Amino acid sequence: MSFIVHRVHYSSFVIRHSSFVRCVCTLSVALTLGFIVVALDSCSSAKTTTQTTNTPAPPTSPAKRFATIQEIADVISQRSTALNSLKAEGSMAIKTPALSQRVTFDGGIFKRDSLLLNLYGPLGITVGKLQSTSAFARFYFALDNSLYEGEPSRENFLRRAFLPVSYDEIVTFLRGEVLGGFTGFNIIQNANLAPDEVALVRQQDSTVERVLFSTTEQAVLEYQRKSKSGDQLMLVRYSNFITTNGVRVAQDYSVQLPPQQSSFQAQCSSMEANVPMKYTFSPSSSAVRKKF
Repeated sequence: MSFIVHRVHYSSFVIRHSSFVRCVCTLSVALTLGFIVVALDSCSSAKTTTQTTNTPAPPTSPAKRFATIQEIADVISQRSTALNSLKAEGSMAIKTPALSQRVTFDGGIFKRDSLLLNLYGPLGITVGKLQSTSAFARFYFALDNSLYEGEPSRENFLRRAFLPVSYDEIVTFLRGEVLGGFTGFNIIQNANLAPDEVALVRQQDSTVERVLFSTTEQAVLEYQRKSKSGDQLMLVRYSNFITTNGVRVAQDYSVQLPPQQSSFQAQCSSMEANVPMKYTFSPSSSAVRKKF
């Protein structure tokens, strides 16, 4: 998904020690970058005509309520194959124990391979850029001309983005998919659901995962992970679906991580699937290279 550059308005933080100010500022910016999640360099390709509609998907037969695991897996697989890239812009709210802020963003992802995000502050000033694959990430923090490089792991995103979510998890959320695929899920019978919803559950060694699938939207509405004792570990919700270039995608995302006391909400004002985009950026030649 690629994203077009738009201004980012973010709150500043006042902290007593100047060294900590810089640290939190860096973490705040990276967090914004990590969760979009998502993005593209401001250098865009030739304009492509897209077909985006905001009308709801056509209603499906109540019989679809009893879809099989394989039918749902096939729908998700076909959608994933059709979704090559996704570009979006909008606003998001981020909360962690160290900060709470609302920003605007643009960015994009290409399949499950690449993510690029551009952030701009007041008056269009460049704040930072994040470029990442599943193996390597680069974060250019323009305010101090630093280029951070390393593995896009939970630990590194926690260190710079202050959220313990890996690159693979971010891309999965943005694509509206399920962590680990659909292997091992079973349909929950007699669940108290809407006629077009199907609930699925998967038992792991130490966790229980639950997915809510809509046969109307032909998409996942909710993914949650709990401990065996019932503690909520992760809750992801998708809503406000549109069709863009033949692909049904959610415009609104909500991610809650109770153990980390963190949450992320994104509302996209514009989304386009399968449009040309660029996934690299060129930092300042004088940028100081550092490890995450």
